[in-house]
Amino acid sequence: MAGDWIKVRTGLRRDPRVLKIASLLAPRTARICARTCAIARTICALVDVWSFANERAKAVGVDAVLEHSTPQMIDEIAGWKGFAAAMVKVDWMVVSPGEIRLPRFLRHNRLARNRRASEPPRRMATETSDTVLRVASALAIRQWLEQHARKNPR
Repeated sequence: MAGDWIKVRTGLRRDPRVLKIASLLAPRTARICARTCAIARTICALVDVWSFANERAKAVGVDAVLEHSTPQMIDEIAGWKGFAAAMVKVDWMVVSPGEIRLPRFLRHNRLARNRRASEPPRRMATETSDTVLRVASALAIRQWLEQHARKNPR
């Protein structure tokens, strides 16, 4: 859904867990460009995984649980082989038979299905306010015309 979003901290690029994942999946290199690209790729992959969890997970306490999921699925979503294992190493993921758990995910995000259920759609709210505005405008114009007609009879 176009209105869905996830929270991404501004300092995520310098988070030690991001740096650890980048170094696990793209071995250290002397070239600054390669290191910066690995960090950027890590952040993009995290956003992809977190977005998938936001859409598909169920809430269990403050954790997001992806049922019927495997590390290979997470690697596919991230577009990077070994990404799920790297997330496990930095405690951003727990793998159990038949499910993947993202610890503390719900401290920062609300699952999309929960948000949709608890908040009215913006489009509906906008359409309602537009209708109210049109009706109010029509009434105001009608009142003005009636007052004008009384003041200036023909």
